[in-house]
Amino acid sequence: MLKLTRTVQKELDQKVNRVKQSDFINQAVLEALSQVPTKNESEKRKGEYSVYTDGGARGNPGIAGCGGVIFNEKESKVAEFKHFISHATNNEAEYTALLLGVEEVLTYAPEKVVFYLDSELIVKQMKGEYKVKKTELKKIYLKVKKLLKEIPEISFVHIPRERNQLADKLANEAMDGK
Repeated sequence: MLKLTRTVQKELDQKVNRVKQSDFINQAVLEALSQVPTKNESEKRKGEYSVYTDGGARGNPGIAGCGGVIFNEKESKVAEFKHFISHATNNEAEYTALLLGVEEVLTYAPEKVVFYLDSELIVKQMKGEYKVKKTELKKIYLKVKKLLKEIPEISFVHIPRERNQLADKLANEAMDGK
């Protein structure tokens, strides 16, 4: 049997006691935290939102811009955005608008979002009905899909241009530098 000197034994005992104290403290903290009331995920999230986005390019590709509007469930406008893009295709501008719309609506921690776009191609790609083939579009598409995972319920609706006038106006203002 191995005999330890008193000094070594004392140091070993102190280390064991520190580990036991640390375990005791960690256990106490975990127990205290388990008794703190927490909200479940659905209680943290609030409301339903509608997001209208549009993008456009002059020359396709050319000077481009995008814009969007977000409404809450009471149909009150809660946000709008526009963004100038120096050079892009129409579809790149449409996807950029969607990306910006997703980023903005996430600040409201929505439980449900309906996205309205006048680009049938983007809507069908987001629904998985069409593949995204172009490399530049795929980059934006993947960013959008990643962010959408944070929203419990989403849907995409293709609408006629006439129903997307505010987002269209913001996209044109962005292209005009306004």
